[in-house]
Amino acid sequence: MKKKVLSVLLVLAMLVGIIAILPVSVMADPTVWDGSVAADFAGGDGTEGDPYQISNGAELALLAAKLADEDQAANYYNKSYILTADIVLNTGDADTWSSSAPANTYTTIGTWASAFGGHFNGDGHTISGVYIKTDADGQGLFGCIQGGAVIENFAIVNSYIACTGGGATGAIVGQTNRASEEEIIVRNVYANATVSGSGTEVGGIIGNLSNSQTGYDGGMVTLDRATFVGSVTGTSYVAGLIGNIRNIAVEITNCLVYASVSSTQSSGTRYAAGFACRSVAGVEGEDQTVTRCILAGGSVSCATSGTKRNRAYVSSSNGTNKPSVTDCYDIVGVTDCYNADNSDCEDIAVTLLYGYYDGADAIDWSDWTNWASPTLDLVRPVGVAEDFDILKISAFENGDGTAMNPYQIANEEDLERVALVVNGSVGTYRTAYYELTADIVLTGSNNHTAIGNWGNAFGGHFEGNGHTISGLNILKQTDGQGLFGVIQGGAVIRNFALIDATVTCAAQGATGAIVGQTNRGNEGDITIENI
Repeated sequence: MKKKVLSVLLVLAMLVGIIAILPVSVMADPTVWDGSVAADFAGGDGTEGDPYQISNGAELALLAAKLADEDQAANYYNKSYILTADIVLNTGDADTWSSSAPANTYTTIGTWASAFGGHFNGDGHTISGVYIKTDADGQGLFGCIQGGAVIENFAIVNSYIACTGGGATGAIVGQTNRASEEEIIVRNVYANATVSGSGTEVGGIIGNLSNSQTGYDGGMVTLDRATFVGSVTGTSYVAGLIGNIRNIAVEITNCLVYASVSSTQSSGTRYAAGFACRSVAGVEGEDQTVTRCILAGGSVSCATSGTKRNRAYVSSSNGTNKPSVTDCYDIVGVTDCYNADNSDCEDIAVTLLYGYYDGADAIDWSDWTNWASPTLDLVRPVGVAEDFDILKISAFENGDGTAMNPYQIANEEDLERVALVVNGSVGTYRTAYYELTADIVLTGSNNHTAIGNWGNAFGGHFEGNGHTISGLNILKQTDGQGLFGVIQGGAVIRNFALIDATVTCAAQGATGAIVGQTNRGNEGDITIENI
């Protein structure tokens, strides 16, 4: 009997021990990083054919540790790496992490002294829960990269990246150190994050692209098929894709931004842009291009005081060697620099004002976001439909704007395009040659935007060729209203009839059927004849 009681007690003791252990075992999630650093990678030898395999947070932390160690960095900075699984660094809502830190703080891969120059292939996987909050600049999944780096094929979601003591901060890359002249490629990446810097050079994807060498002798930087959704905040040089581009050639293609972009500096000159900011002219303008990108929503803003230069596409502090922006589309509509004297209104060679999505009439959200992680169900921001229509405002189909071959205005859309390009701070359009090739009938109410405004007065040639414009209907609050709002020296407007027109300025004046007012920013003659 005593033996049976003892046996029962032993069994009960074992069960109690097991039960005591079970809750710990069940509650622990082996897929979530515990903050540790792995002893080795999951496999591979670091060659392109057999890259080091990274399967969890500890192995990702190992890569950061290798590059931070001066004795080991030389053996690992230029190797090949591949993700073999989705990685969860933290759980919870990243929107709360600015005030309440999650369990694990991430250490960025690569420093200025040991920049990453290898190949990192995400292989379609997702890294979630990146949390960085430090006073050291150069922060992101990768803190610093150099020539030879290829970073591709992954998504970062539910993440918070903050530099509290400086800048050069981005979700994917903090900054570049061009110790190598080889090309840098960042492609097929998606980031949904809050990116913040207390200093300058903060970008949704890349904080600062800088050539550390004297002059232009670094390789091209390519950013292709990158999507950023979230918020980007810094003092100045703040942008949805690249915070600052300096002394370096870059191609930005096929990217999408849906973000709140904000420059918070309270005085001096501030720069903010949907795509990129550019501070120093170290290369020819044609070596810096933005092509087929979409600013799909959000905002671009600077603090209310001081000199602010915020643009939908590219904000620049240099008026020469201008970067080009083509085949892009802007839903946000930020086209003004808000400089008190408009001195910044011609610093960007934007060939298309609102741009032009060179594809279907509607954009499938997944087409623009799932290239990084095809299996990831990315949540569309509020305001972006699954398929949202694109208003195609392209360059003029006929003509090149010269005296021998004027831009041809054949319909209502063409006429409104003249207002868009002239009012959009593009100097070449303001002084170009235009001609009517058909009678034009404007339809609907309040159907015309006056061609030219006080900061961007029309000084070109508008030849009517004896045609008629009918149905003009303007009802605006601001002054300078008419078929042409504001013209300047050099303007020639002639040889057409304007009939059945109504032009109303409800709150101010300077209003006329043909021209609202003149801004004599140019000493040339003004000619209006045969009207």
